[in-house]
Amino acid sequence: MGQTAKRASSEREAAPAAQRGWFTVERLAVATVVLGYILILIGGVVRIEGAGMGCGDDWPICNGKVIPTFSYLTTIEYLHRVVAGAILLLTSWLVFATWRQARRSDARRWLTVTALVLVLAQALLGAVTVFAELDPRAVTAHLGMAQAYFAIMIVIA
Repeated sequence: MGQTAKRASSEREAAPAAQRGWFTVERLAVATVVLGYILILIGGVVRIEGAGMGCGDDWPICNGKVIPTFSYLTTIEYLHRVVAGAILLLTSWLVFATWRQARRSDARRWLTVTALVLVLAQALLGAVTVFAELDPRAVTAHLGMAQAYFAIMIVIA
């Protein structure tokens, strides 16, 4: 990397968030935490309303369709899945952005990778929960993994 590129890179890192424009890794991390909190709330609604099988035993599709025919329980479970998909995309974007902007020694780089692994495992646990027809062990593991992911995202943010 040339001297000009190094200088531009270090100036960009040193600039306050307000001077770097609307996008920063920090803002992306906070947005991901906020959406993660919303997902946990929706997950609570899924549990309280008994909507865990609202999409039938299909995963990742819902009642055999990408966009299902909506009923009350289907809507709750489908919303949970859509927001979870958005979390996966935001976490992936966060990994990319952090690895691009952070220094090699920055622990956030590895924390974002850990968060991505957890969110992928969480998606698989969601599938297991559906395929196991809401077996309490699967539900408990799904909830625990959600809390671990959320905790790491708070640390990152």
